[in-house]
Amino acid sequence: MPAFTVKKSIHIDAPIDRVFGSVRNFNEWSAWSPWLIAEPGTTVEQLGPDAYSWEGKIVGSGNMDVIDDRRPNAIDYKLHFYKPWKSQADVRFEFAERDGGTEARWSMNSSLPFFMFWMTETMSKLIGMDYQRGLNMLKDHIETGSVPSTLELAGIQPFAGLDYIGVRKTCSMEEISEGMAECYGRLNDWMQENGEQPAGDGPSIYHHWNLKTQTTDFTAAFPVPEVPSDLPAGLRSGNLPACDAFLVHEPRCNGATPPNPARRSRPRSNETQPRARPPRRCRSRNRRVRRR
Repeated sequence: MPAFTVKKSIHIDAPIDRVFGSVRNFNEWSAWSPWLIAEPGTTVEQLGPDAYSWEGKIVGSGNMDVIDDRRPNAIDYKLHFYKPWKSQADVRFEFAERDGGTEARWSMNSSLPFFMFWMTETMSKLIGMDYQRGLNMLKDHIETGSVPSTLELAGIQPFAGLDYIGVRKTCSMEEISEGMAECYGRLNDWMQENGEQPAGDGPSIYHHWNLKTQTTDFTAAFPVPEVPSDLPAGLRSGNLPACDAFLVHEPRCNGATPPNPARRSRPRSNETQPRARPPRRCRSRNRRVRRR
């Protein structure tokens, strides 16, 4: 069976007993699970203090059992997947006191059906992104008592299209927040210097999303009623055509003004079409949305 391993970690500003207790208590998993945000309607059933099961249209179905815990340093789980295919995984949380807080490490050892051998690297990257997002949300949950990351899937709706000006950038996925801030900062400066106003919240347009290299190529943009003819070097213009798009509502995040609905549409070429993303920093906002 094609095997793969995932390992991620994060520093949490809280005592080790507090972090251990939150992870050990399945009642708290719904607050920070990286999968339940993708499908809030998932049916979750706690099977006593040491096991729970889940079933959903997107996240599939399975159950997880605690097989050992060594308070406050480690918890071992056995994970059983039933849908979309049957498999098992050994999962571990480890905790260590670091720099006045706690380092939490989340790992998985699993395998895929033989006929999916070609997906081991991709699966490792995808689950690794889920794990890092989950650790970010666990950190928020423990440090602040809430997680500013939810989605409302509104389904396919018409998108009117727009003209835009923007700044294109390639960076690592971990640097997206900083890259967005830099690009939207340049756009804001140009808008103010030229007395221009955006015609709405700014979409970010993803041209490439490379899981293998963990890099992305995107354009941070503002919609405009009319594209200026004298854009300076470094700024670009374009058009997002009208289409049917999968609509995703996002919440207020870290005190920022909430954006317009996020959209992904059917692409004209190999580029991913609009997903609204305002110029603000926010952990735990990565997501995957199905395109029609």
